[in-house]
Amino acid sequence: MTDAAHEMPMPDMGMFILPGRAYLRSVVEQNLPLRRAALAGARSHFDSVEGMGFEKRLALVGLVGDVLQLVEDVAALGNSFFNSPPGIGFFAVAATYEPNAINRFYDGLHKRPLQDFVRLAALGIGDAWIHDHFVLEPPLTPEEQAAAQRAHEATAKLLRGHLLHLRDQWRQFRSYFHAFKHGMLVGDPRDVTVVEADRMTEIDRARCAKRRGRDRASLRAGG
Repeated sequence: MTDAAHEMPMPDMGMFILPGRAYLRSVVEQNLPLRRAALAGARSHFDSVEGMGFEKRLALVGLVGDVLQLVEDVAALGNSFFNSPPGIGFFAVAATYEPNAINRFYDGLHKRPLQDFVRLAALGIGDAWIHDHFVLEPPLTPEEQAAAQRAHEATAKLLRGHLLHLRDQWRQFRSYFHAFKHGMLVGDPRDVTVVEADRMTEIDRARCAKRRGRDRASLRAGG
């Protein structure tokens, strides 16, 4: 099947369109409600913990973790649209966890052309705009087509701005998120101190996350 107006091959229904639709519906109908419920629970727990002690800081890490889970979800979906190999549906990439994909997505946003955000907003691909595929009677005039294109570009710029804001939040709080997601060590500060590999430099416990290679954190018993 081809799009006669642009001579572009249409995606196969069984291989691409229906699975892609099912994946996006699962995001809307399952993923988002669960994320909202988790966030509401984390916020309720944070508000219920009194004082500013260790328990409050743990609750804060949990709250930040549930907030940034949504930010990670956005990047995972966006990355799948940008980086799916030819012939592979975006949903196959979106359903595959790759630990560095989120950082690469956000770190590379400022380098991407506006047309990438047009595509991400489902307003066009390449030189083809979504309104080009509608059969309108009467057809759009050149002035109306130009206005529609400007509207699509304005929407893409708005989306880019929101994503860059999420990028900044991700950079600021991702260490809390990784501590929350990848197995945070829970210890009362009266009992343990988290230190760098030199066993001297203390690390903020609220930001202590899993480390790799030679720069591993160590524990030191409290006095």
